[in-house]
Amino acid sequence: MKGSSTATRSRDNTTRNPFVKVEEPHAHTTAPPKGVEVTKASRERLLRVWRGFVKVGVGVLIFSGVMNSIVNPLIINPISRLLNPPAAAAVHLDEASARQVAAATVADWLTYNPQQLAAYRTVITGEFTGTGDATTAWAGSAWMAPDIVVAGPVVTQPRDQLAVTVTARVRIAIPDKASQAVPEQAVSAGDPGNNPAQPAGYTVTSTQWFHLQVPLTNNGGTFTAAAIGPVFTDSTAPITTSPGPAADGEATDASKAWATSLFTAYAGTDPTALGYLTGTDLPMLPLNGQVSLGQVNNWTVQTAAEGETGRIAIASVTWNIPGTDLTVRQMYTVELAQQGQRWFATNLTSTPATGGTA
Repeated sequence: MKGSSTATRSRDNTTRNPFVKVEEPHAHTTAPPKGVEVTKASRERLLRVWRGFVKVGVGVLIFSGVMNSIVNPLIINPISRLLNPPAAAAVHLDEASARQVAAATVADWLTYNPQQLAAYRTVITGEFTGTGDATTAWAGSAWMAPDIVVAGPVVTQPRDQLAVTVTARVRIAIPDKASQAVPEQAVSAGDPGNNPAQPAGYTVTSTQWFHLQVPLTNNGGTFTAAAIGPVFTDSTAPITTSPGPAADGEATDASKAWATSLFTAYAGTDPTALGYLTGTDLPMLPLNGQVSLGQVNNWTVQTAAEGETGRIAIASVTWNIPGTDLTVRQMYTVELAQQGQRWFATNLTSTPATGGTA
């Protein structure tokens, strides 16, 4: 017991000895382990990223709402409509209707009775969009009436207009005494275009086939005969040259004599003579004596359109019916090409109608 007591005191003395450093046990800390600190930091970063996404999403939604409700309808859409106007709705072109109008027009136009001029001009005025002047109507003392009228191919023309080719057979009679006056006769009741039988004192001298083209005015798919009237032509080729901005006085003067030669050959029977004046890409056939040239009344060559080498010329031509005094004026469009000092006609057709709505 004594030994034990001594050992106890020795340990107590050691503990209380100021010269001996005694290590105290480690106190418990409240800081989380290092791994826990790392996990918390990652969570905070994820929260910051999530808040960023939320802010961006809200901003996009606000921006989209502003654009859709204010900017687009008030600013963007009006500007877009100004810069890109909507295309016009396509209009169905009823070719059957166009042929019917052309055939009826030609039948009335060729029903010419010098004893009923007033009635004839009334019909023509109504047929050709309100005009029946000398550029459309026939004149002379002979009598003419169609017995067959057949509408053929439809030809597209600029500005969404159309022309219809028509073939007609007519009987032509002349007065027995060419010098005798032609009395005006009253028109019987009924359609003013009704034509009585061949007048007394007239003799049928010929039956002719006429090959014509009738330009039509397109009024949103409804057709009327254009005021410029039909022309004698076999062409079914569309006009591909754009009209120039103005008349070319120098070219007009330089080609007047050539224009007279062109229409003289066109009325004739010699394809070779006509071929010398026309392009080889689109051979033209002469009218084979259906008419003879009276004169080229007006001839105007236009300047070339930008980017094009071909030109457009407009001609007013007076035709005569051989063996009679019947005359008519017609308006032609001629597509031209020039090689050196020579002119060539590449197409000879009716003049497209003006006005109308496609």
